[in-house]
Amino acid sequence: GLDPLGTLASGALLIAVAPTDEARVVAALAEAGISAGTVAVLTNDPDEAVLVTRSGEQPLPRFDADEVTRLF
Repeated sequence: GLDPLGTLASGALLIAVAPTDEARVVAALAEAGISAGTVAVLTNDPDEAVLVTRSGEQPLPRFDADEVTRLF
């Protein structure tokens, strides 16, 4: 019953880059054999984060603690 988005701190690396640098960073990671893609877009309003999914955009959920801690 854990939400995978709440487990991101458990071994995932998130990189924030300017939209103009996104393609170059993703390409460089691909050359190194690292799969990467856009998972969120941040606006000028730090309280307005959007999650980009195959079905569209939705508000980015917030977690007060890593979901894995719910197991313990």
